[in-house]
Order: sequence, then C-alpha cells, then structure tokens
Amino acid sequence: KVFDAIVVTNASFYEIKNELLQHGVTEEKIFMVEAYFAKKIGDERREYGDFHGLSGRKLLMVTVNLDYNGGTLALIHAAGAMAAHGERVTIVAPDADERLLQEILKLPVRVCLLPALRYLDAEQMPWLRKYDACLVNVYQNGAFAIKASQICPTLWWLHEPSNRFCDIYSSV
Repeated sequence: KVFDAIVVTNASFYEIKNELLQHGVTEEKIFMVEAYFAKKIGDERREYGDFHGLSGRKLLMVTVNLDYNGGTLALIHAAGAMAAHGERVTIVAPDADERLLQEILKLPVRVCLLPALRYLDAEQMPWLRKYDACLVNVYQNGAFAIKASQICPTLWWLHEPSNRFCDIYSSV
C-alpha cells in the first residue's frame, strides 16, 4: 500500500511506532500528531512592532490566540508592565484578532504570530536561545512550556482556578 505518512494521535506514540516498524513501515513515515501539524503548517511567521529603543532583558511571552480572553489580556498587561521597566518583550501566539493586535502594537513590544507554535518540538525552536527568559501563559500551553524549558529559563503562568482544575494541577 502506498501512503505519505501515518499520523499517530494516540498518547502511546512510541508503542504504536514500534509496532508499525515491526510491520515494515519506515520511520520517516511515522509522525506524532504534533510533528505532523508542525511540518504541514511550516515555520511561517509574521512579526510586528518594535522595542522603541528599550535595552533590557529579552523576554518571550507565549499565549494562545490573541483575542479577548482573560489569560491573553493578563499577559498583555504583564507585557506592558515589563516593557515599562525597560525589558524587550516579544509576545508570541498562533494567531491574533486584528483589532486587539493593533491595540497591542501601541505598546513598545514585538508580536510574532506563529501558527505552528503549539506543534513545535524543542529541535524546531533554536530561536528561543536568544531570549533571557520565557513566560508561557495558560494551561493549554503546557506542552510548549515543557519544551521551552529545555532551551531557556521558563515560567509556566497558570490562570485557571484551582477549584476547577485541581485534578489537573495535582498531576502536573
């Protein structure tokens, strides 16, 4: 049978991969779902804004899509506060609401829209090395926080209430 790839969405990726290898599937055709989407989407990025002469530490702040949700708005306020202290803040997200993006760009920060953000693995993120620290926002970005922590000092900033997420928090 001819196929381009087998995309494994199961949490037991390595078990399934080993089984597929035993059945003669070549390793290059077996993808974890995250790796498949990262490859499919590619490393397209759009960058906006500038630091307006700030010369402090280079900080990366990662969030979900830039829209009017609580976690994103908290991150934007934090980015503004850090920039007010002279830090060079870059906000990275998969996508953005255009109206909110224009509001953010009034701050002395950069914004990078990277659609494949949540699917990248550590090998695809060498650009993280240029940052002094990374702040990863909200629970949904936990996998990114873990990968980023292999490259630069990383803080995973959770906003979700512990009374609703206590089972999840205790397992992290």
